[in-house]
Amino acid sequence: MPYALQCGLAYDDYWDMSPYEQKLYFEAYAAKEKRKAEEIALTTYNIAKMTATFVGSVFNGKPVPAYDTLFPQTSTSSSTSGTVDEKMEAMKVTAYMMDFAMKHNAQRHKKLERVGEVK
Repeated sequence: MPYALQCGLAYDDYWDMSPYEQKLYFEAYAAKEKRKAEEIALTTYNIAKMTATFVGSVFNGKPVPAYDTLFPQTSTSSSTSGTVDEKMEAMKVTAYMMDFAMKHNAQRHKKLERVGEVK
């Protein structure tokens, strides 16, 4: 009975079901939970992959692709998407990341010059 409650099965429905119906219900619930876990894992992997790609692009001086380019099916025109405050915040974050990347690259270049890897 505790598993049935965890699956969201009502107390009365549980007792009205045959053991076979309960088995089918529990299997369907387990399959749904497995799909949900797989979706979370895939989403987490994609976020990590995109983060690594974007950070790598910034540190290597390459432009980061725009959201509309990556997800054209979900985007709206840039003039209507987001409020002015959201756009300003995004611009500040982008400027901060570019500044950070440029400082990092300059320090790295100096370090490489000291060890003789860059002329």
